[in-house]
Amino acid sequence: MGWIGLSDCHSAVFRRGGLQEGAAPTIGAPVDQMLANGSFWIEFNAHVDQTRHNILKYGARDPDVSGLTISLEPDATITVMIGKGERYESFCLPTDLDGRENSVLLGISWCLGTRTINLAMLSPDTGHFHHAELRGIVPLSTRDWRRVIESHHHTQVDTSVNFWAVSDVVEPFGISATFGANCWVETPRGRTAVADLRPGQFIKTIDGDLAQIRWVGSQVLPARGRFTPHLIRAPYFGAEHDIVMSAEQRLCLQGSEIEYVFGLEKVGVRVSQMQNTRSILPVKGVPTVEYHQLLLDRPAIFSVSGVNVSGLDPWIHTSDPTTLRHSLIRDLPHELIPAFEPMEMYQLKPFESASLNR
Repeated sequence: MGWIGLSDCHSAVFRRGGLQEGAAPTIGAPVDQMLANGSFWIEFNAHVDQTRHNILKYGARDPDVSGLTISLEPDATITVMIGKGERYESFCLPTDLDGRENSVLLGISWCLGTRTINLAMLSPDTGHFHHAELRGIVPLSTRDWRRVIESHHHTQVDTSVNFWAVSDVVEPFGISATFGANCWVETPRGRTAVADLRPGQFIKTIDGDLAQIRWVGSQVLPARGRFTPHLIRAPYFGAEHDIVMSAEQRLCLQGSEIEYVFGLEKVGVRVSQMQNTRSILPVKGVPTVEYHQLLLDRPAIFSVSGVNVSGLDPWIHTSDPTTLRHSLIRDLPHELIPAFEPMEMYQLKPFESASLNR
């Protein structure tokens, strides 16, 4: 199925039949049944100091004692304590977070059949990725997860939290899809929608070369935080029509203004950094969004509906192959995963991109 619950500081929704548009309602589903497989994601701004911070704390006593606590420790370890009845377990994920404030996405996924729990943390600001595969189960029921998402009486979250969401399947974690279905790319045979691309095809890069597609796929994500869909309005940034991209997709900016301000031929910037009231606007009012993605055989900058973007970089998973089986490209044979160095392109910091967004 997929995402069944989503909450932020403004709203909360839980539907056992799924959050996607057109999902059929589930009638008569047992609320006390444990989710055998699932994922729980929470995005927050992490700041390590001498204090233990409870990022999220859930507790209930009816009909059973149950709880979930996610904490950031003074030594930068993320601790997850979870349990039901008399059995509580604690799981730890060491990180290298420091005193600087960083946006963090924490993913918890579980599979009852293998009795495994995967903890993973990604910091888009620093590029740091941490992962641990542990033995254990997540015994919380559908009733518990509904309360985690919807009940302020049972669940308290830190003010640093941007959103939290639960799925009833093991969601791929790490690199993510970023292009809306209405995007197209240039191929030797003409313009092709990203949803229609296939592995083995070639696309045109902005330097006039060809790059081969190794993998294509799609992903449904919570439409919050770093996954918030953004509308890029034509003709800004070269867009030939209005298109949707994820907040975290990196644009490639170049031209005389870039050279004058930064002394560089081209720079990279996240879509969310260029958000304003004219050219790039967040899309609101939807709980989930489906994005598409492609992986090329080399680093490249290419045009998506006229907007220059940098290609997907799989470094997170090539640097730690154990994370591949939990990733978006988990079905790609290992020998086809390109092993290339990250593209050398300066990435603008938020205060730098602000100078272009006035």
